[in-house]
Amino acid sequence: MTQPDDGPAPDDARPPVVHDLPGGLPSALEAVLMVADEPIPPVELAAALAVPVDEVLDALHELAAEYRGD
Repeated sequence: MTQPDDGPAPDDARPPVVHDLPGGLPSALEAVLMVADEPIPPVELAAALAVPVDEVLDALHELAAEYRGD
């Protein structure tokens, strides 16, 4: 009988780094916010995307400016 391996997970089992995805953090935030039924606090967005809260806040401000046409 084999025992389960408690070693590190293979690379393909780890979630991707959000900055490495197409569009990076801004696109990831847009995707999450488009499907959300209610507002999501920046702290929760940061936790879900595994990035610091200040990066989420900066990206949200940039997205807001883009939507306003600034």
